[in-house]
Amino acid sequence: MHSLNKRGLSQIISVLIIMTVSIIGIGIVGASINNITKSNLSPAFSCTQEQINPSVRIQSVCYNELTKTLETNLTRNINENFIGELTFSINSESWSCGPVCGGTCTILNPGAQKTYHFSDQSTLQTQPKDISIAINGCFTETKKVISC
Repeated sequence: MHSLNKRGLSQIISVLIIMTVSIIGIGIVGASINNITKSNLSPAFSCTQEQINPSVRIQSVCYNELTKTLETNLTRNINENFIGELTFSINSESWSCGPVCGGTCTILNPGAQKTYHFSDQSTLQTQPKDISIAINGCFTETKKVISC
């Protein structure tokens, strides 16, 4: 049986260590470059783009005469566009959903559908004509209110 001399064995170990350190270094550099390009190249919020292809759409909106409430069904597409604030405008009054409202009104997740109920007695004594929504301060859609 042949045994490797100590000099040959140490060269093999040295090469393996150098290769391992190189692969780890390339992985770290690649991950760093990926994070930098992902954060710097992601598009900023564009009001024009949001108006052309809104992240959130009004599916239906109806006014319940008995309860004096407005039921608004929204659908969010599956894109990951950041929505910091979702604003509803009814009869010149506005309601906002987002981090500033303390969690009482949450913005729907990508791909989700949600019904929002409005029951402000001072604003909703009669059936509103329409409702508008704004995403991050950009008005994207207005829909006529029908009876439930």
